[in-house]
Parts: sequence; structure tokens; C-alpha cells
Amino acid sequence: MKEANDFFRRFKENTIGGLNTCAIGEIVTYDPIKSKADVKLLPGDTLIKSVPVGIQQTADFFIRMPYKRGDAVLVVFVQREIDNIMYQSNNPASQRMLAVDDAIVVCGINLFTNDLPAADANKLVVGEKSGAATFTIGGGDVVISGNISLKGKVNVNGTPLQAGGTSF
Repeated sequence: MKEANDFFRRFKENTIGGLNTCAIGEIVTYDPIKSKADVKLLPGDTLIKSVPVGIQQTADFFIRMPYKRGDAVLVVFVQREIDNIMYQSNNPASQRMLAVDDAIVVCGINLFTNDLPAADANKLVVGEKSGAATFTIGGGDVVISGNISLKGKVNVNGTPLQAGGTSF
């Protein structure tokens, strides 16, 4: 029985232990124009270069996060090789599977050692962790605070805007 247990333990370590599924990583460099990053896998020093960074997007719209060095991120490893897809080439895909070379950053990870602001925890919040600027939706209200810039044609429907309590 001991031999069978040892066999299956080694099988698991050698087969399943070699599969890359997902990992927590740390941004080393980030290119917001190409939406790619160099990422160090944690724990350890494995560096993966030119990792695509997932963003919320459609053909016409996008939401981009301003990742910077040291940010913790979730990295997933795609089942098949992604080079041909990322570069839109017609070359047939290789047989590579679940390799670290086929990583994608899917989101930032907030480590348990770094609390998010407690304010508006039950609302949708887009904001700076410092609280300097926030956009909050919840309870029937939309609240914008801090230095917010709007570019383009801005339409306001509803109650007139007021500065300092006076309509303008």
C-alpha cells in the first residue's frame, strides 16, 4: 500500500504540480498604451515579460486601470498558446499548453494587509484609495467628490447644478 501511495503522490507532484493555472503576481513595468506588463510571480522571482493586461472594453469603449510597479495582480495561464491571437498572425498555434508564457493579468488584487477605505462600502465606488477623488453610486444617489475633470459635451438632466448652494 505504501508503494501505491508513493506512486500517486509522485504522479500528482509531477503531473498536476507542473500545471500553471493562476497565480498572484506583482507588476514590474506597465505599458498603458499596449496594455501589457512585465510581471513577477509571487512567491519567488519568476519574471514574465509582455503579459497582456485585461481591461473592460468593447469595440468602441474601454476602462483602463493605472497599474504601477509593485501592484499585486491576479495572473491566469491560458490553456493554449496566445502569441498568434495577440499578434493577429495566421501561423498555426503551437502545442504549448498552460505555460507561463501564456499569462494574462485579469485584475488587481487587494492584499489583506492593505485595507480599502471604509466609506461607502455598500456602494459602487470608483476612486483613489486616498479618498482624494471618488465617484459613488448607491442608495439612489450619485456623488462625485475631489478634483474631477470632464472632457467633451456634458449634458445634465434633472435638478440644476448648484455651486455653493446657488443655481448657476
